[in-house]
Amino acid sequence: MKRLISVLLAAVLAAGLLTPALAATPSFSDVSDPELSARVDSLRMLGVVAGDTAGTFRPNSTLTRAEFCVMAVNAMGNAGQVALYSTRTIFPDVRSDHWARGYINLAAAGETKIIAGTDQGVFEPDSPITYGQAVTILIRILGYTDEDTGMLWPDGFIALAEKIGLADGLSGLGGSAPITRGQAATLFCNLLTTEQKEGGLYAAELGTIQQNAVILALDVETADGEDGIRAVTGTATGVYAVANGVIPQSILGRKGDLLTNSRGEILTFLPDRSQQKTVVVRESNAGWLIDSAGTRYSIAPDTDAYTSEGRTTYEKVFADLGPGSMATLYLSGGTVTGVYVSGGTATEAVVVSGAASTATFAKLTNGATNYKIYKNGQEIGFGDIQPYDVATYDNGVLRVSDLRITVLYENAAPNETYPTSITAFDKEFEVLSTAVDSASRFRIGNTVTLLLTADGKVAGVESPNTVRGNAVGVVTEGTASTATVELLGGSLTFEVTTSSDASKLEGQLVNLSSYQVGKVSLSRITGGSPSGSFDVARRTVGAVPVSAGASLYERAGTTGKLHPLTFRDLEGISSVPASQIAYYHTNAARQVDILVLKDVTGDAYEYGFLEQGQRSAGSWDGETIYNRTVSVRNKANQDSGETDGWITGYAFQDGQPGGAAEGLDGKAAGIVTLNEIEDVRRSDFYTHEGETFLNHGGKVYRVAEEVQCYNQRAKSWFEDLASARAFSDDLTVYYDSMGNKIRLVVAN
Repeated sequence: MKRLISVLLAAVLAAGLLTPALAATPSFSDVSDPELSARVDSLRMLGVVAGDTAGTFRPNSTLTRAEFCVMAVNAMGNAGQVALYSTRTIFPDVRSDHWARGYINLAAAGETKIIAGTDQGVFEPDSPITYGQAVTILIRILGYTDEDTGMLWPDGFIALAEKIGLADGLSGLGGSAPITRGQAATLFCNLLTTEQKEGGLYAAELGTIQQNAVILALDVETADGEDGIRAVTGTATGVYAVANGVIPQSILGRKGDLLTNSRGEILTFLPDRSQQKTVVVRESNAGWLIDSAGTRYSIAPDTDAYTSEGRTTYEKVFADLGPGSMATLYLSGGTVTGVYVSGGTATEAVVVSGAASTATFAKLTNGATNYKIYKNGQEIGFGDIQPYDVATYDNGVLRVSDLRITVLYENAAPNETYPTSITAFDKEFEVLSTAVDSASRFRIGNTVTLLLTADGKVAGVESPNTVRGNAVGVVTEGTASTATVELLGGSLTFEVTTSSDASKLEGQLVNLSSYQVGKVSLSRITGGSPSGSFDVARRTVGAVPVSAGASLYERAGTTGKLHPLTFRDLEGISSVPASQIAYYHTNAARQVDILVLKDVTGDAYEYGFLEQGQRSAGSWDGETIYNRTVSVRNKANQDSGETDGWITGYAFQDGQPGGAAEGLDGKAAGIVTLNEIEDVRRSDFYTHEGETFLNHGGKVYRVAEEVQCYNQRAKSWFEDLASARAFSDDLTVYYDSMGNKIRLVVAN
């Protein structure tokens, strides 16, 4: 196996063709195409290419014959032999002072001869290399001879390159056309994954190929304390050291093959040639994803999904794909075969202090300007960025957060002067290096406002007199002294000790702040109705626009737990009257960013068969007094045989198909009864773009994603709708009057 070097000779660096690469380096700012960026970075890891002295790649600049020769020698792993050929004179125009003399001589007279001079006996090192010349060099590296190409130059070489895949992505180039640095990168990346004449991929000459890898996370610490890469290959997930010290950002989330050396270190990553597309998410659900351009992708729930930690399934991660988040889709014939959910976290941030422009974020973006800007899930412009907003950058997206929490500063590590973490309500917040100066102005015991990135890191610290916290969340679990709170706008979950009884706040919207050591103050947000209705099509509440990334919720009645919604859940609803808007909040950009609806879609209820019960309310004159309760019998509780009963004064019949919702203090927030449709056939159902519908009697009904399906004869519950349809062609279905969705299917 050939030895692969990790650095280029100093003479090459001095000539300005390449510059040394550093670990955790961003991709080149002047390479905007993600596919080309991944190819260039693969070669950069291998030591074949790097940036120029200005730190750019110049993908559209032409290459000289000498420059291409250097790349070829390094791609062969032969740079260690260059010094042996530096004192010879083979071509009269490659003198002793030429920066690439050793490379050119080695390529012309080494064990594998890959270049030749012109008819005049010179090399012309500074002339542009043509497509025909470049292909010829690489064909020879693969072990082919002139006889294998039909002796017709350059057409025979180009034809062979197209046949074996070496020319993939470069069709239409003429043999005499000069090639660019970007086109050369494509050729060399193809070289690594092309079969040699004697068999086997060329990359196998340089190391060991580990197929079907997905890059999960970058800058992960190895067992030796070095920066490494976490990747999954097959069923195994591991952290690999990087041989040449280059960890490019563009490979994160990509699928391909790892090339490792005898020590198990990564030499490079070879991107899969199948289609891979990174998208910004607008909406997602268990069976689909819609990107920011409005393109819908159907994704089976059991599709492989990858996070920074390992492999799972799409149904387990789709909830993390909120508006503005990023996902990489692996596509085959238009079908999504895998999804990577970006696990990248902020390492640098910018706190905006005035009017924002590209100059504000130039250092953060490594000079790139062709990025999209998202704030709280909505694509925005610079004018929508406000003072004290926090910006982070990842893979062509500037993500802006306005999440702020006012807290009691409880502790710091390692100290107050240079804190790397700040403790508030018993939680440690990581402090980014860009926040150290602002954090050092405060001391333990102060009340401060933490300016947070979307993933919960401290980007800045300010006095509450300067900027107040705006943290709003939903209590998902609560006891008398603790609470689990999911923050809106930041995808963060906190488990906290509370200063009040949080068991009465489960499912409710709350303000969150901290003024006592170790404790969080939670106050329920009630709010009043706005003056205007919610125009779903125009996305306005009255005259106020609704952010595309707004947090949408629905609740039953006035006390029901919050149920998350998406705009897609509101399809078919043109307008929601002000009386059914329980709460709304506007952000600094004067857009609605939180909207709570009341009894609009029906999704806030639990469906099945309603059951009556009793709960003791105390005693009077020695007699026990009971309150009437309602519970819902469905698949979720068929095994336990137990159902939660909520106290209610609503009228309903025992065993009636319907729905109920839990409210505060163990009471029902509401009860709905369902409408019946008889004589439904299995063929009346159909699926379109990942959703199921019922077409019956000239009307179309959407089928709820969590539709309950009951076997009338066996007195048991089916696993899903497909099982109910397979069992019987005589079905009775029940739909609600709010959302007109099928909630219950009974197989007769």
